[in-house]
Amino acid sequence: MFWECHDPTQKNRQGNDVGTQYRSAIYYKNENNKKIILASKEQYQKELNKKNLGLIETEIKLINNYFYAEKYHQQYLASKGSRQYCSASPTKVKLGDFPGSKYKLKAHIWENFDWQVDKCVLRSDNNPIKNNF
Repeated sequence: MFWECHDPTQKNRQGNDVGTQYRSAIYYKNENNKKIILASKEQYQKELNKKNLGLIETEIKLINNYFYAEKYHQQYLASKGSRQYCSASPTKVKLGDFPGSKYKLKAHIWENFDWQVDKCVLRSDNNPIKNNF
């Protein structure tokens, strides 16, 4: 879902929003995480190449210390009065399976996503996803 919900080929921006705070980034804590992240990136790049959509610019970096964001940022989309972030413009390219992939969300979860729109692919209420897996 990470690769599919924004355009990872844009460096330090998402749509009209520009700056390092809008960069695409994945931070990992161990080599196993890194291996899976890089495998997913490689597969997604192959899919992007089929559509001539450029190179992935996502920052992928080891992180030693992780700090949670302020409380008001936690589960933001599930908060009353929240609004979806609409500047992220997905490429409309699907990732599919890759070495190490173990998708946990069931197929019915994706029924709330409309991949044909240019922005805000999430088309459901802001309640947390109930996967029941």
